[in-house]
Amino acid sequence: MAKHFDLVIRDRSVFDPARNDHEFTLLQLNGSVPEFDSYFFDAVLPQLKGMKGVQRVETTRITGAPFGESKYHLMVEIFFADRNAMDGALASGEGKALARNLL
Repeated sequence: MAKHFDLVIRDRSVFDPARNDHEFTLLQLNGSVPEFDSYFFDAVLPQLKGMKGVQRVETTRITGAPFGESKYHLMVEIFFADRNAMDGALASGEGKALARNLL
């Protein structure tokens, strides 16, 4: 399967100690086949939301960049209470299966 996403892991507590939440962010690359959106929203997103330790999932459609087109067209943020919860979800069988399908 072609690569559809870049992955970024963010720790928000670095700049605001009152926030301890962690997240990983999937950035969907432009050029992914249009059918992938249907697959993502119908099959993958419900799995992400159901993963143990996930507090919330937010999706954003990217419509451009300050100077032209963005190389991404979708951002998916998956929030966890802390790094241990995130690491546990990513290391689980469900997390590994999702990674194989997306990355």
